Parts: sequence; C-alpha cells; structure tokens
Amino acid sequence: MWKVQIWCVLIFTTGFGSSEALLAASEYALDTEKSSLYFVSTKQIHVVENHHFTDLSGSISDTGANLIINLSSVETGVEIRNQRLRDLLFEVNAFNEARVSLPVDLDNLAAQTIGSTQTRNSSATLSLHGVSSDIDAELLVTKLSDSTIMVQNAAPILLGAGDYNFTSGIDALRNIANLDVISYTVPVNFTLLFNKQESR
Repeated sequence: MWKVQIWCVLIFTTGFGSSEALLAASEYALDTEKSSLYFVSTKQIHVVENHHFTDLSGSISDTGANLIINLSSVETGVEIRNQRLRDLLFEVNAFNEARVSLPVDLDNLAAQTIGSTQTRNSSATLSLHGVSSDIDAELLVTKLSDSTIMVQNAAPILLGAGDYNFTSGIDALRNIANLDVISYTVPVNFTLLFNKQESR
C-alpha cells in the first residue's frame, strides 16, 4: 500500500454539535457539490496517487467557520484500500469525523469587494483521531459574488502523523501491503465554496 500524505480541504468547526444545528445558525453553508478535500498518498517513495472524501458539510456563522469531514467517505478508487484506511488508519468506529475550528469576521467578509481575494494568516484547531491541536494556515478568501465565498489554502499545510496518533495505523497499512516505506508527513490542500443563506 502506501506512504500517506493527506491534502485536505479545510475543516472548520466551533463545537461538536450536529451539522444540521450548525447549518441552522449559519450565515453561509458549504456548497458540497463544488467543494473538495483531497489527499495524496505516496508509496514506495515515488508512486503518488490522489484521493478524496465524498461527504463534507460546513458553515460560516458569527461564531466561526466550520467544515466536518466524514472519514468513512474516503475514496481512493480501490475499495479494499478504502476499507483499510477506514479500519486501520482513521479507525472510523471510534473516530468517524474530522473537524477544525476557525474564527471568522463576518463584517470583514461583508465589506470585501466582489471579485477580490484577500490573504489571511489564521490559526485553526484541528480535531482528528481523538487529538485536538492548533495549526497555522495561510488562506486565500475570494468573494465570487455577493452570496458566494471561496476559501483555499495558499500553501500546503503539513501535518505530522505522530501528532494525531496515526503512526501505528500507517505501519499497519505498510505491513498489510508489504511495503518498505510509508511517509508520516501529511500535506493538506482545500477548496471550499460557501453560499449565503436566506434570512429565516
């Protein structure tokens, strides 16, 4: 199997309530059809493959921005590999979601000019595999229209497998696939579109 490097599409959240509750109180909701979260696996040093998650939800409100990733929705293009990631790496029976909290200034978003892109250095809290830790990210925030905002990372966010208790899972993947090397470094990439919600 492989050397795991995750390219993630932001994960924001301000709590551990349901995605339905977050959406009900939000100013913006994630466009799940146009948003993406990708990760790249590298096996045997030079073989690189793209993968993604198919189930994302998220919002932006006055308490922050959020995205929730259903880790069971991992898609690598090979079903046995999907199952191994669910069982051996993510351990979805115990840790089925990944989340990040990130503060957002709604007044700043409202004042941003349509068509403009702002670069923002932010600190987010990633909750993944039973561990919460702060990560720094340089974000590109583009106001596509009066009702749509796009958020992307300006540079890959590097996560260490050891920081989220993934080392043993990666070793298990390496052993079951009879590989010599799997990376413990995880770069993260994302593109998220949020649509403004109608006033209730």
